[in-house]
Amino acid sequence: MNPAISSLLERDDLPPEERRSLVQSCKSEGLIDPAIRWLERQQALNPGDGQLSWLLLEMAEQGRDLPRMAELCGGLLRRHRHATPGSREGTDHLRRLRFRALSGLAVEEADAALADFPGGGSALLAAELAQKRYRFATSRALARMVGDQRALELEERLALMEGDLPAASAARERIRAQQRASGDPEQERQVGAEPMRQWRLELGGHRPALALLDRLRDHAAAETLGPIAAGLEREPRATVLAFALLLQLRRAGWLGPQVALAAPEPRGTVPWQFWLQRRFPLSSPALDALGERWRELHPGCGLEWLDLDRDSIEARSELPPLVREACLCTNDPLVRGDLLRLAQVWLHGGVALEPHARCQRSLADLLTPEVELLLVQDAMGSLGLPLLAASPRHPWVGRALEEACGTALQGQGYSRWDVSGACPLSLSFAGFAREAILAGALPAGVRIVSVHELRHWVGLDLPLPQPEGAPTTSPVRQLFDHRRRQEALKQLQTRAQ
Repeated sequence: MNPAISSLLERDDLPPEERRSLVQSCKSEGLIDPAIRWLERQQALNPGDGQLSWLLLEMAEQGRDLPRMAELCGGLLRRHRHATPGSREGTDHLRRLRFRALSGLAVEEADAALADFPGGGSALLAAELAQKRYRFATSRALARMVGDQRALELEERLALMEGDLPAASAARERIRAQQRASGDPEQERQVGAEPMRQWRLELGGHRPALALLDRLRDHAAAETLGPIAAGLEREPRATVLAFALLLQLRRAGWLGPQVALAAPEPRGTVPWQFWLQRRFPLSSPALDALGERWRELHPGCGLEWLDLDRDSIEARSELPPLVREACLCTNDPLVRGDLLRLAQVWLHGGVALEPHARCQRSLADLLTPEVELLLVQDAMGSLGLPLLAASPRHPWVGRALEEACGTALQGQGYSRWDVSGACPLSLSFAGFAREAILAGALPAGVRIVSVHELRHWVGLDLPLPQPEGAPTTSPVRQLFDHRRRQEALKQLQTRAQ
């Protein structure tokens, strides 16, 4: 840590202007938790000082701590109601921030916060909130009513997720009509574009699956689980059915942090080992502070950083050859990170996280003793890897890892979405869980939480500074190194003989 910042964080007598300067310095350095601890100490010493609450809110926002943001906004709004009219200038800003925090958690309080939201746009915000609660029919209806390009793009995505290709095509045609009529040359150039083409090809390629979903569209969620699981038995590669199964499990009340689980026999234990990810083998005060936060809230835990550069992956002798070669032939560091985290959890168990994830409270009440696999459902209902927790050698982790590595080595994907993201993860889970669901339950020991529920425990995608000395990065133009991929396939085939 910068010695000047460290020295200031030990002081309790800073005047207001120096407090703000210190908080700005901590933000630029990514020192979220040291700043929050210092501000909390100042609040205890100066309980009536309103500036400290605003500074705490600023750091909570930087740390993506949505529960804390909502709490602080609520307290500041209550203080504003009792203030003189001339001192209420930040009220609208607080209302927007509070809604954003509550909407990101998808909790019931977000409805009242939306009614209190200043300015226009509430119908689109309501559509996005309904989506976060997986109420896609409501969200689509609201988006259709709003009718601007952003709303229609939301309707198109949701229609594709539910296998409703005619509705998705109708939304895209409305977007094109608006682009043609805009009079904006840039908009007119976009008329022929199809940004959701990959989704349409992936989700619309199984006609019997689409027909099944169309027949089930008006059924209660619980009634659809058996038919969808049976449909996956007939069409195990139908991604649209895997997505539908996860959505209906959520709507039927099978998923969430409070759902009671059947304990597996024999019970597997998720070890308190954290796998944190960084793109380069370089430390920084911001990354050190993140690691210390995980250790502070989980005393006695193990913690290891996973580096995504090729030299670091080559040096990991414990990686199976299939995983090492798949990582090395992949140019996208996000895909490489997914494969590496799956591999470490498969080999050793534990909790693996995407880069720049900050722990807000202990995971002990999420990873209860009966849990041996914890997965996260994204905002569209499919599975993602912001956090993965499992006991060592868990069969789903092994299955997902093998399939993702195979896809990478065959060079079959177009993006993270269909190599190591939503498509393969959801398909592998559907295959793993199908028989248990047909028997009326999830597999024993499996808990699935939404990304909105996860944010009660973990702040995601923090805006941290690049470590000093890290190379500059450029966009990934080709997903795979095809020469290396072909060489790796030959080597793996030789070893197998």
